[in-house]
Amino acid sequence: MVSEVPGSLVLLIDDDVALLQLMKERLEHEGCIVLATPYPDKAIQWFYELKPDCIVLDVVMPGHSGFDLLSILQERSQRFMVPVLLISAQNDTDVRIKAYQSGADDFIAKPFDFNEFVVRVLNKLRRKQSISQMMLTDELTGLYNPQYLRTQWGQIGQQAIAEGTSYWVAQFDIDAFRSLNERYGHAAADGYLHHTAGWLRAQVRTDELLVRWERDRFVLLGREGTVEFITERLNRLSELFAAHTCEIAGDVVSLSLSYVFTTLDGASDPDECIAALSEAMKEVKLGHRNRLSDTHMVVGAQPKGVCRVAVIDDDSLIRNMLE
Repeated sequence: MVSEVPGSLVLLIDDDVALLQLMKERLEHEGCIVLATPYPDKAIQWFYELKPDCIVLDVVMPGHSGFDLLSILQERSQRFMVPVLLISAQNDTDVRIKAYQSGADDFIAKPFDFNEFVVRVLNKLRRKQSISQMMLTDELTGLYNPQYLRTQWGQIGQQAIAEGTSYWVAQFDIDAFRSLNERYGHAAADGYLHHTAGWLRAQVRTDELLVRWERDRFVLLGREGTVEFITERLNRLSELFAAHTCEIAGDVVSLSLSYVFTTLDGASDPDECIAALSEAMKEVKLGHRNRLSDTHMVVGAQPKGVCRVAVIDDDSLIRNMLE
């Protein structure tokens, strides 16, 4: 039995655009989502912002060698257990040894058989998926991850039904977090997330569960409480965070939190609930909802719609990637 691969995100970096297109098409045929670029700087940006599940990297590229790029990505790729496959027309022993010494998980010599290439990439993805399914904590922050939240959510929901009580869930979003990436770089922003997670963990009560949901977004699951109590609790947490500072590159940084929450009185789907909270969070960010006094909402299933997008770009690779 093989584990799921569809939906896995693969990052391809190679200055051979024709080969990029072929690799992209073959992996997409297997259900992967593929980002392909010949530009190392773009690859670094995507790596930090989109968090791929696997990286395929050419050794020889203009401006950067694959080894240089691997060195830049290595700390984060190892922390998040992202497999890296190096590909190269150079197939001598010294290059292969250097690839493995640099942290690559596999080495594929050009020209290669595409069937073998696909199998080796999929094997790496399946191994990462298997490991991720066994993990209950987020690699960056050390907080519990969404998988753990889903297991606890069901237990709390069943307990609430049995006892005739309610429970609540809140979603936090760090305001202007993207500005940290732009000003200090992704590594510094990751450090800030780790710091913030530690600060939030110190504020959590014994009957609450804190989870990093994604990016700069956190989820807090709590036991029963009135809307007034929950609002006061979250307002106070938001105020304390706004007064908290962190030093980055010699600068004292202070950001704020936006939040939304809902109360629940029975079984519910955690992913649907968090998706609805995310939509409410967008309203908070746009100023359509007051972040402190009008954040209580009733979560329901969100209707699915159709979105039509026109892709306009003179780079055929980019157009194909976005379609």
